[in-house]
Amino acid sequence: MATRNIKTWMAELPDEILLSLLSIPGTHNSAACYKALPSVRCQKVSVSTQLEHGIRFIDLRTSRSVIALCSHTLVIVHGSFPVSLRRRVLLDSVLNEIYQFLDTHSSETVVLSVKHEGPYSQDKYELAEILWNEYIVPNKDKWWVVNGKMPSLGEARGKIVLFRRFACHQSNVYGFPATSWPYNTTGNYSPTLAIQDMCDILTPSLIPAKADFIRRHLVLASTSSSESTLFVNFTTASNFWDYRCWPKRVAKAIYPDLVAGVENVTGRCGIVVMDFAESDGWSIVKKIVNKNQVNYFFRIVRVFVLVLVLVLCVLCVEIRPVLCVLCVLLIDPTLTVLVGLDATDFEI
Repeated sequence: MATRNIKTWMAELPDEILLSLLSIPGTHNSAACYKALPSVRCQKVSVSTQLEHGIRFIDLRTSRSVIALCSHTLVIVHGSFPVSLRRRVLLDSVLNEIYQFLDTHSSETVVLSVKHEGPYSQDKYELAEILWNEYIVPNKDKWWVVNGKMPSLGEARGKIVLFRRFACHQSNVYGFPATSWPYNTTGNYSPTLAIQDMCDILTPSLIPAKADFIRRHLVLASTSSSESTLFVNFTTASNFWDYRCWPKRVAKAIYPDLVAGVENVTGRCGIVVMDFAESDGWSIVKKIVNKNQVNYFFRIVRVFVLVLVLVLCVLCVEIRPVLCVLCVLLIDPTLTVLVGLDATDFEI
């Protein structure tokens, strides 16, 4: 487990497994990683860096830009505040970070939570229309947006899976629906979605209660017999008005209990959403990832096939194109680099 490549940890998992059966590390207000008010900032590093270190659930809050209220430009916010004091952070720029990661790590998928926040009101369906027309349609091959369906890992590889926290008009309903849980819930359950999101910590004295709800939700996820229920566990909470309850302080206080909770369950953890996930050298991310069971027989077979292909490439130059096809279909497209091939080898 310790040698698992954290950048491509999903590559070792079978295509047929549902995302709801995985243990997935995530971040809360993922793009709130810039110089900002300490009550606003939730992460230390960029979305790209988070993905490189194993994060596969990204949480974005969007609003219309105050500079361009008549346009369809969406910016990243945290509540009513910008996530950077120096510049606007556009949804486009964050999506490009995710696209670039998936383009170079096609074995992976990213579950993307999108929600409207901010002072600039939108009508009930405006975010759904803007996101669909301006962001998804131009890049539709990069998204999994089948309404209400939790995809298998094979269906989702190389794509963004939309975790939709906004309403859609009935004429165009898309994405995995995640709009129904009550604010500040300690536990809300349906056949498809189970949420723990106690987010208001009015005083530090409430932090132990929050840690206990996190632990309980981890146990529920690991013992549930429902394969199609997606468990999402927000380990985050804050209080804007009390510096002792700002995101970094709460994350630090909860961390030991979170580590113990993950270590003590034997099944899936579900999606575990965190602030300042890089703490302790990304240790908690690695612990969550390692809860996923790897098919070691498949890994041995894959290594054997790779060695065989490489030997044949050395001995039989004339059949290299055929071997490249085998690499693409049976192993991994990245292996074509090892045999010195490119697209011109397929030209007739």
